[in-house]
Amino acid sequence: MRLWCQLKTCPAIWLSPLIVLIVAAQVQGRVSPFADPYVELDAANAAAVVGILAPLAALMGGIDGMHLRRAGHLMWGTARPRLITAMRPPLLTAGITSLFAVLGIFYHAGTVFVRPGFVVITVVVLTAWCLFGTGLAHVLHPALSLPLGFAGCYFGMMFARSTLDPDWIRHLTGFWVTAMDVNTVLSERAMVASGVFAAAVAAAGLLLLCAPWTRAPHLPRSGWKRRVTLGAACAGILAAGVAAAAPTVLTLGPTPLEERANETICRSESPVVCLWPEHESKLEAVSKTSAEAFAAWQQFGITQPVSISEYPAPNALDLHVSLLSRDEDIAASLAYATLLRLGCPVRTVDQQHEFARVSAVLLLESGVTLAPATLRTAERDAGAASAAEKAAVVREYLAKGAQSCTP
Repeated sequence: MRLWCQLKTCPAIWLSPLIVLIVAAQVQGRVSPFADPYVELDAANAAAVVGILAPLAALMGGIDGMHLRRAGHLMWGTARPRLITAMRPPLLTAGITSLFAVLGIFYHAGTVFVRPGFVVITVVVLTAWCLFGTGLAHVLHPALSLPLGFAGCYFGMMFARSTLDPDWIRHLTGFWVTAMDVNTVLSERAMVASGVFAAAVAAAGLLLLCAPWTRAPHLPRSGWKRRVTLGAACAGILAAGVAAAAPTVLTLGPTPLEERANETICRSESPVVCLWPEHESKLEAVSKTSAEAFAAWQQFGITQPVSISEYPAPNALDLHVSLLSRDEDIAASLAYATLLRLGCPVRTVDQQHEFARVSAVLLLESGVTLAPATLRTAERDAGAASAAEKAAVVREYLAKGAQSCTP
């Protein structure tokens, strides 16, 4: 079949407006709630479109298989090998669908320099389910194969992500919706596991695709017995794919995330400030605010740390900022991190009240003006206290120490 003839009958061409609409809705609906552009998060959110496109790819693959079955290309002699003749339509369909999905990833991330894993897994998963749908259409009637391929893929994607236990099963589908932040990245182990399972899905599809012209002596010639045997073989292939992928993700939790590598950009002053590349423009503001804040807090016995970092280093003070952080926001983050490191863990309501009061004292001493409309009772008490009372509140809180706090 010529390429032009395949394009005229390709379901991905006819359904391209729907595919574009799905990708656009996913990109617009997954706008990052954070003000900062984080390529990893944006790419992961856009790649989640595979959860909707994969069932559609299985359906379109089934339409390709229906066309091949009705035309009889796999039963009669062809100029090309029959497997190549059978694979060209679903691969064309998967290629067009993957193109729209990958363009959506690039658009949402704002760059083509995303992790290759997002692109590779998206293409592999869509291609695997398209081949599976095509193979299913070769052995079952279209009235059964089309809804079965679509519904099986859809419910597999959705239920594996939300309801199936143990947790590692949800990492095999390539459909990730995660609570990622700037400190985390998608685990490569989840990507590898998804690729392994997608390969098993593709292998099952190829088995079904070869079945109409295969004359293996161990396969029954009766129609229903042949279908049962093929179904059992496909189930075995999928089970083997799960068994091969499971060891890779067994230790992952409910979300396939792992700690981001230390890629911070540092400013060598006192203290040393290290921020993620996305926050490089805030280096000067953080250095200035931290120097002023710790100079004001020395009267309470709070010493300046050696380094302040967004990466959780052992001897560094943890800091969380964004591109919209003002000086008072940076000071609040510094006060919060300092009290968590030196003071008591916040567990009870009384401890929360005391924590808020001490935080307000530190912010006031660092020059931050607290808006009256947003003040809580503890913060009003801190604002009305004298200098001696403020110092006593902070010193008493820090003197308790994390070891002497009652849970």
